[in-house]
Amino acid sequence: MPVDSPTLPRTCAEPASVATRPPAIPGLDILTAAAAGRRTALAAVLDYTHRFVTSYCRATLGPDPASDQLAAQLSTTITTGWPAARSAGRDFLEFAYSSALRAVRLCRYELPEPQFLGPLTDRQREVLTLRVPVGLSPLETAVALDIPVRTVHRETRRAFAALGTRPPLDRVA
Repeated sequence: MPVDSPTLPRTCAEPASVATRPPAIPGLDILTAAAAGRRTALAAVLDYTHRFVTSYCRATLGPDPASDQLAAQLSTTITTGWPAARSAGRDFLEFAYSSALRAVRLCRYELPEPQFLGPLTDRQREVLTLRVPVGLSPLETAVALDIPVRTVHRETRRAFAALGTRPPLDRVA
Protein backbone atom coordinates (compact mmCIF):
# COMPACT_ATOMS: atom_id res chain seq x y z
CA MET A 1 0.00 0.00 0.00
CA PRO A 2 1.53 3.39 -0.94
CA VAL A 3 2.28 5.76 1.90
CA ASP A 4 0.23 8.60 0.44
CA SER A 5 -2.87 6.44 0.07
CA PRO A 6 -6.13 8.36 0.59
CA THR A 7 -7.26 5.86 3.24
CA LEU A 8 -4.49 6.92 5.62
CA PRO A 9 -4.45 10.11 7.70
CA ARG A 10 -3.28 13.32 6.04
CA THR A 11 -0.02 13.29 8.03
CA CYS A 12 1.20 10.30 6.04
CA ALA A 13 2.11 12.52 3.11
CA GLU A 14 4.22 14.77 5.34
CA PRO A 15 7.36 12.81 6.22
CA ALA A 16 9.12 15.81 7.76
CA SER A 17 6.41 16.20 10.41
CA VAL A 18 6.99 12.64 11.57
CA ALA A 19 10.65 13.27 12.32
CA THR A 20 10.26 16.68 13.97
CA ARG A 21 7.27 16.25 16.30
CA PRO A 22 6.87 13.42 18.75
CA PRO A 23 3.30 12.15 18.55
CA ALA A 24 0.87 12.92 21.36
CA ILE A 25 -0.53 9.74 22.86
CA PRO A 26 -4.34 9.59 22.69
CA GLY A 27 -6.09 9.94 26.02
CA LEU A 28 -7.92 7.14 27.78
CA ASP A 29 -11.29 8.50 26.66
CA ILE A 30 -10.23 8.42 22.99
CA LEU A 31 -8.76 4.92 23.34
CA THR A 32 -11.95 3.68 25.01
CA ALA A 33 -14.11 5.25 22.30
CA ALA A 34 -11.88 3.73 19.60
CA ALA A 35 -12.23 0.32 21.18
CA ALA A 36 -16.00 0.83 21.10
CA GLY A 37 -15.81 1.62 17.38
CA ARG A 38 -16.37 5.41 17.22
CA ARG A 39 -15.06 6.72 13.92
CA THR A 40 -13.59 9.99 15.16
CA ALA A 41 -11.73 8.21 17.93
CA LEU A 42 -10.51 5.55 15.51
CA ALA A 43 -9.21 8.30 13.23
CA ALA A 44 -7.30 9.89 16.13
CA VAL A 45 -5.82 6.54 17.13
CA LEU A 46 -4.90 5.80 13.52
CA ASP A 47 -3.19 9.19 13.23
CA TYR A 48 -1.14 8.62 16.40
CA THR A 49 -0.34 5.04 15.46
CA HIS A 50 0.85 6.01 12.01
CA ARG A 51 3.16 8.73 13.35
CA PHE A 52 4.56 6.46 16.05
CA VAL A 53 5.08 3.46 13.76
CA THR A 54 6.55 5.56 10.94
CA SER A 55 9.08 7.13 13.33
CA TYR A 56 9.96 3.73 14.75
CA CYS A 57 10.29 2.00 11.37
CA ARG A 58 12.44 4.80 9.95
CA ALA A 59 14.64 4.77 13.03
CA THR A 60 15.20 1.02 12.92
CA LEU A 61 15.08 0.22 9.19
CA GLY A 62 16.34 3.52 7.78
CA PRO A 63 14.76 6.00 5.39
CA ASP A 64 13.76 3.34 2.91
CA PRO A 65 10.42 3.13 1.07
CA ALA A 66 10.01 -0.34 2.58
CA SER A 67 9.95 1.17 6.08
CA ASP A 68 7.15 3.56 5.07
CA GLN A 69 5.16 0.73 3.48
CA LEU A 70 5.59 -1.37 6.61
CA ALA A 71 4.46 1.58 8.76
CA ALA A 72 1.34 2.06 6.64
CA GLN A 73 0.39 -1.60 7.03
CA LEU A 74 1.21 -1.65 10.73
CA SER A 75 -0.80 1.46 11.57
CA THR A 76 -3.95 -0.10 10.18
CA THR A 77 -3.23 -3.46 11.82
CA ILE A 78 -2.59 -1.91 15.22
CA THR A 79 -5.67 0.31 15.06
CA THR A 80 -7.97 -2.55 14.10
CA GLY A 81 -6.36 -4.90 16.64
CA TRP A 82 -6.62 -2.43 19.52
CA PRO A 83 -10.15 -3.39 20.67
CA ALA A 84 -9.12 -7.03 21.17
CA ALA A 85 -5.89 -6.01 22.90
CA ARG A 86 -7.80 -3.66 25.21
CA SER A 87 -10.25 -6.37 26.17
CA ALA A 88 -7.23 -8.56 27.00
CA GLY A 89 -6.02 -5.84 29.39
CA ARG A 90 -3.03 -4.60 27.38
CA ASP A 91 -1.74 -1.03 27.40
CA PHE A 92 -2.05 0.74 24.05
CA LEU A 93 1.54 1.95 23.83
CA GLU A 94 2.89 -1.47 24.79
CA PHE A 95 0.61 -3.11 22.22
CA ALA A 96 1.67 -0.70 19.45
CA TYR A 97 5.37 -1.05 20.27
CA SER A 98 5.35 -4.85 20.52
CA SER A 99 3.47 -5.12 17.21
CA ALA A 100 5.95 -2.79 15.51
CA LEU A 101 8.91 -4.62 17.04
CA ARG A 102 7.74 -7.98 15.71
CA ALA A 103 7.19 -6.60 12.22
CA VAL A 104 10.56 -4.81 12.15
CA ARG A 105 12.36 -7.96 13.30
CA LEU A 106 10.80 -9.87 10.42
CA CYS A 107 11.95 -7.19 7.97
CA ARG A 108 15.48 -7.08 9.39
CA TYR A 109 16.24 -10.52 8.03
CA GLU A 110 16.47 -8.88 4.62
CA LEU A 111 18.38 -5.73 5.67
CA PRO A 112 21.86 -5.37 7.20
CA GLU A 113 22.13 -4.36 10.84
CA PRO A 114 23.29 -0.76 11.42
CA GLN A 115 26.90 -0.78 12.58
CA PHE A 116 26.93 2.52 14.51
CA LEU A 117 24.93 0.92 17.37
CA GLY A 118 27.15 -2.17 17.48
CA PRO A 119 28.42 -1.95 21.09
CA LEU A 120 24.91 -1.63 22.54
CA THR A 121 22.77 -4.36 24.01
CA ASP A 122 19.35 -5.00 22.48
CA ARG A 123 17.60 -3.23 25.35
CA GLN A 124 19.88 -0.18 25.09
CA ARG A 125 19.27 -0.05 21.34
CA GLU A 126 15.48 -0.15 21.83
CA VAL A 127 15.54 2.46 24.60
CA LEU A 128 17.62 4.84 22.47
CA THR A 129 15.44 4.25 19.42
CA LEU A 130 12.26 5.08 21.33
CA ARG A 131 13.80 8.02 23.19
CA VAL A 132 15.73 9.89 20.50
CA PRO A 133 14.31 9.37 16.97
CA VAL A 134 10.76 8.46 18.04
CA GLY A 135 10.71 11.09 20.79
CA LEU A 136 9.02 9.24 23.64
CA SER A 137 9.49 10.42 27.22
CA PRO A 138 11.15 8.12 29.79
CA LEU A 139 7.71 7.19 31.17
CA GLU A 140 6.28 6.44 27.73
CA THR A 141 9.37 4.39 26.88
CA ALA A 142 9.00 2.44 30.12
CA VAL A 143 5.34 1.69 29.34
CA ALA A 144 6.16 0.63 25.76
CA LEU A 145 8.97 -1.68 26.86
CA ASP A 146 7.17 -2.82 30.02
CA ILE A 147 10.13 -1.92 32.23
CA PRO A 148 10.58 0.50 35.18
CA VAL A 149 11.38 4.16 34.44
CA ARG A 150 14.62 3.82 36.41
CA THR A 151 15.73 1.14 33.97
CA VAL A 152 15.03 3.47 31.06
CA HIS A 153 17.21 6.17 32.64
CA ARG A 154 19.97 3.68 33.44
CA GLU A 155 19.97 2.11 29.97
CA THR A 156 19.98 5.56 28.33
CA ARG A 157 23.02 6.59 30.38
CA ARG A 158 24.84 3.34 29.66
CA ALA A 159 24.05 3.49 25.95
CA PHE A 160 25.43 6.99 25.55
CA ALA A 161 28.49 6.03 27.61
CA ALA A 162 29.08 2.99 25.37
CA LEU A 163 28.76 5.15 22.26
CA GLY A 164 31.07 7.78 23.75
CA THR A 165 28.59 10.59 23.18
CA ARG A 166 26.51 12.91 25.29
CA PRO A 167 22.71 12.78 25.16
CA PRO A 168 20.97 15.65 23.37
CA LEU A 169 19.54 17.81 26.12
CA ASP A 170 16.32 18.67 24.32
CA ARG A 171 15.36 15.07 23.56
CA VAL A 172 16.64 12.92 26.44
CA ALA A 173 15.98 13.92 30.03
